[in-house]
Amino acid sequence: IGLPENQNRLIQKLSMINRNVIVILQCGAPAELPWRDRVNAVLCMYLGGCRSGNAAWNLLSGKVNPSGKLAETWPAKLEDVPSHSTFRSSLLQVQYRESIFSGYRYYDAADVEPAYPFGHGLSYTSFRYGRMKAEEQGDQVRVTLDITNTGTTAGKEVVQIYTAAKSGTIIRPGKELKEFAKVALEPGETKTVTFLLGSRSFSYYDTAVHDWCTEEGTYRILAGASSRDIRCETEVFRKGTSEPSSLLPEDYLAKGPEGRPVFSEEQFAKALGKPVPAVRPAKPFTGNSSIAELSESGMGKLIRKGIAFAKARLSDKGVSEDMILEAPIRMVFWVSSRVTWDTVDAIADVFNRKGTVFKVYSTLRKKTSRR
Repeated sequence: IGLPENQNRLIQKLSMINRNVIVILQCGAPAELPWRDRVNAVLCMYLGGCRSGNAAWNLLSGKVNPSGKLAETWPAKLEDVPSHSTFRSSLLQVQYRESIFSGYRYYDAADVEPAYPFGHGLSYTSFRYGRMKAEEQGDQVRVTLDITNTGTTAGKEVVQIYTAAKSGTIIRPGKELKEFAKVALEPGETKTVTFLLGSRSFSYYDTAVHDWCTEEGTYRILAGASSRDIRCETEVFRKGTSEPSSLLPEDYLAKGPEGRPVFSEEQFAKALGKPVPAVRPAKPFTGNSSIAELSESGMGKLIRKGIAFAKARLSDKGVSEDMILEAPIRMVFWVSSRVTWDTVDAIADVFNRKGTVFKVYSTLRKKTSRR
């Protein structure tokens, strides 16, 4: 999740010259930001498309007040990600050992401080949360909350509603997002926001009855500006089952030497309710096989040399070794317009020892003559 090193170096050098630096990020997923405490602001645009330049300028100039919130947790470093220790244990199988403890649910359970929490997002104004109330309305719970713009600029706030079992007998996340709403407010204006929480907002999946159920007890209803910025809360009692069932073992959140949950293979098998499936064989290779898979074959040394050569030639363009290793065989389409699907299949056959380099060459389209 690291940015290309040349980009990190540029930002760090700029921040040494002038602290008044704003970094605009255009990326599709969280990234490590080793310089985040050295710059004045970070504007995350994700993948905004061809008009994102205009949007960025409107936000930076103050023509538009930013009101976006992160829909995922941004870790401070890769080692903080719950799947870090198991994700690359095999090239051919990915195990989601974190189960229901993905995203903010894991960071809460492990007490790990993220770089930016789920639901985080700043504004050019400020908001005050107040007068929260929850009341039964049939099978639903009606939640009302007052939001006030306490700044001098018009803005929008995304109010997030989480629920949390105050006590219980099964393993569950500390809190879970159930509703959210974006509220537009002029300076000094107050609005009352209403949420209706159905039975599913308090339920869990019961593995004994194969259905969603509610464990009877008291639930906290939390309102916040992010998963780590809870502004107010209230409580409600919900009727339900007193004998809940879950496949997650009681020690699923047992912490290891580093003080974080360790999802062992034994615990994971209990959560699956069956043995962990065996890893499929790498062969036969196909057009979807990655370069990393091929490098495990007999020609691995040759491939590794090619990767090292490519990395040396392309490192200044922001290409990392991981990007090359994770590319599939079919990435040869990027190389030349002469490549066909027959070429991709022929390359796979070479590594399966069922074809030759000559056959690969024979599948290439002939160059079209220019008139």
